[in-house]
Amino acid sequence: MVTAALSARAQSASGLRFYLSTGATVPVASAYFDNFSGDRTPGVSLGAGIGYAFTPGSSFFIRYDYNRFWYDKKSYSTTDHQNGVDVFTNDNLKRAMAIKGLYKLTLFPGRPVAAPYLIAGIGAIQLNERYGVLGVSEAGAVTAEVTYQYWEAIVALGGGINFKIHPHLNLILEARFDIIADRNDEVQFVPLKVGLEF
Repeated sequence: MVTAALSARAQSASGLRFYLSTGATVPVASAYFDNFSGDRTPGVSLGAGIGYAFTPGSSFFIRYDYNRFWYDKKSYSTTDHQNGVDVFTNDNLKRAMAIKGLYKLTLFPGRPVAAPYLIAGIGAIQLNERYGVLGVSEAGAVTAEVTYQYWEAIVALGGGINFKIHPHLNLILEARFDIIADRNDEVQFVPLKVGLEF
């Protein structure tokens, strides 16, 4: 009877899963983007996904994440002097949109209220980069900006806690460390998420 009860519980905990989240994203490191240095003001992170739970403690998700980073387009970090013109530039990561495959391992799935988990995966991310230029001379000031979009690979590692608020509904607190193999340097940021899994 105990075996039958455990089997029934495992079947009820497996199956199709959906995921929605919101939160903040904190810039950590980049040798290239200006808004990843200094005070590192947090941005906004939104997410959604679909997955499948193979067992109560093992599941796989395809997730979409949207990260919007804060930046000050009037703050210039680099100065140069060319042909009588003072040239000021800044380069910021505006947003990053990623599709990732993530494996989730719940460490103590039998806990009735809260269970910690680990999550890891890889994917592709589109970076939206803003490059701004300010030129100042005796004739006045001129500004210009260019936006670039390109795709890179991303690796995600993290963990969190599942809070069971209904047999088929979990409240999730999650922190992830996302690493982007950018063409110019390695970009790192930490999404801090609050979400629902159902």
